[in-house]
Amino acid sequence: MKWAPDFINQLAVIVGCRLENHYDNNWENHCEDHDGALVVDLNEEDVFYNVMAEIAADHEIEDFEGLAEVVWPALDQSVFEAAKEHIMDAVNDRIEYHKGPMTYYGLSQRDFI
Repeated sequence: MKWAPDFINQLAVIVGCRLENHYDNNWENHCEDHDGALVVDLNEEDVFYNVMAEIAADHEIEDFEGLAEVVWPALDQSVFEAAKEHIMDAVNDRIEYHKGPMTYYGLSQRDFI
């Protein structure tokens, strides 16, 4: 099926917002400790296809696989870099809190930039 370019671009923005929400609310599911080293695995394609499946179900789109193949290139890939930074910040924040809960103030230098 042929999709209109404006539709694809708008859908890519919506998918990007849903991906941001997913990573903001489920960041703990995407980080693991491997021998003291933090590993962040975003599972980009799996999460993307899950979000696309949700959108397709919400709007009764039958060919969501075909639509997903068209939306993936239009998606702003910086969403994943921002998610990775957010997860690293959240983990570092939690580490700082556990080091000293009484002296923890919850702000980083990034909050002032």
